[in-house]
Amino acid sequence: MTVSPSRFALFYALYFALLGCIAPYWGLYLHDLSFSPAEIGSLMALFGVVRILAPNMWASQAERFRGPVQMVRYAGDRKSVG
Repeated sequence: MTVSPSRFALFYALYFALLGCIAPYWGLYLHDLSFSPAEIGSLMALFGVVRILAPNMWASQAERFRGPVQMVRYAGDRKSVG
């Protein structure tokens, strides 16, 4: 199955647009919820940590699945979470 480059471009454009809208105000939102500066810094650091660790974790689990569609279905399945 081939995916057109325009679909990838749209995905990445929407992803970074959403990230650009959320990231600048996330710290202010957490401050409004009475988080301490250390807690806000830790939560802000999780953005980068998740972007580094999550793909590696999914890649290590890839052998359990028949293909990427099954992995996405498993990730979105509420019953598999709890």
